[in-house]
Amino acid sequence: MRQLYIQIIMESIEYYDEMAQTHLRRSPKHVLLLHEMDLSVLFIGDLVDALRDKGWTIISPADAYHDEISQYQAERLLRYNPGRMGGGIALNKGQEKGLWHHTLDEAYLGKRFKDVVLQPK
Repeated sequence: MRQLYIQIIMESIEYYDEMAQTHLRRSPKHVLLLHEMDLSVLFIGDLVDALRDKGWTIISPADAYHDEISQYQAERLLRYNPGRMGGGIALNKGQEKGLWHHTLDEAYLGKRFKDVVLQPK
């Protein structure tokens, strides 16, 4: 379960960072929202290690909100907002597809859970 959780979060982080680099031409200071749930608590240390292994630096929310991206206001909003990058910047810069990473799809997650946790190869 740890492996799946870390993979899913890291895939999502990298996806939205690539989107930011496409539309902003840079990697902004990101804010990662983790909901208070057992998986987040159990594997937060592993997630921090994985982030650092990939070259990410952990910063405070106050530092992150000094990035100019925090001031961005979307021109139009989606009913289900995929975040500032997907639901704001990318959408308003003309990207119509791929605003949500596939790790937000329950069918995809169910298959990954089955393949990685229940029936690993």
